[in-house]
Amino acid sequence: MNKNFIARKRFGQHFLNPGQHLERLIQAVSPNKADRFIEIGPGQGVLTELVLPKVGLLVAVEIDRDLAAYLTHTLKSPHFELINQDVLRFSPATLAHPAPFRVLGNLPYNISTPLLLQLKDWVPYMADAHFMVQKEVADRLCATPGTKDFGRLTVMLHDDFEIEWLFDVPPSAFSPPPKVMSSIIRLTPVKQEPRSDAYRASFEQVVKAAFSQRRKQLGNVLAKLCTPEDLAAVGIDRTARAEDISLATYRSLTQFLIDHKKI
Repeated sequence: MNKNFIARKRFGQHFLNPGQHLERLIQAVSPNKADRFIEIGPGQGVLTELVLPKVGLLVAVEIDRDLAAYLTHTLKSPHFELINQDVLRFSPATLAHPAPFRVLGNLPYNISTPLLLQLKDWVPYMADAHFMVQKEVADRLCATPGTKDFGRLTVMLHDDFEIEWLFDVPPSAFSPPPKVMSSIIRLTPVKQEPRSDAYRASFEQVVKAAFSQRRKQLGNVLAKLCTPEDLAAVGIDRTARAEDISLATYRSLTQFLIDHKKI
């Protein structure tokens, strides 16, 4: 690992150090020669160097031009490709290699939420994903209905993925150390019938509206989309709040509103 790079705050860089946490991550991912990987934010390449010899292809997406140049110069392998691009503007659909890809990354904490939501568009190209995120984000992703961490991000991501918390990583495992704990999570696309773009847009509209004022009752928050009778038709009490409703019920409400041409 090149120690000369200074982490850039605008990119949310915290470089993972070699050690037990890195080795544990590799064990959790269990890469093999049949795998094609996309690594998000490889940084100085400490994870990349360990994964690359074990896999058939590794495509790294790095926004930092200096790090991209360093990795291109250092990791000279026919199985390695570097894309110098903002990952929020990247899609696996642009790659010439056949899917599915496994995805891996120490996500920049300043873009973790929009990036995770973007993954919903990656589902047709993904086998699974292993990410380092803030523990706060991991808690939200793994939350259950009725808890304070259960929110819009939870519902939106669980509509497409099974999400598993694997283990926590302390600040001391990074350079520079962040001010928060981190966690490793695994996302696996849910096997289900493909959903139309119209359904996806409607589902997002319903969930976003529900959590827009999470302290208020759904009968009031969703008044512009549906009536209390509509809520009752799918088993929702109008006095319930957004965090009380399960993923399955949000799906039912969305489909009900579509069927009745309300959205």
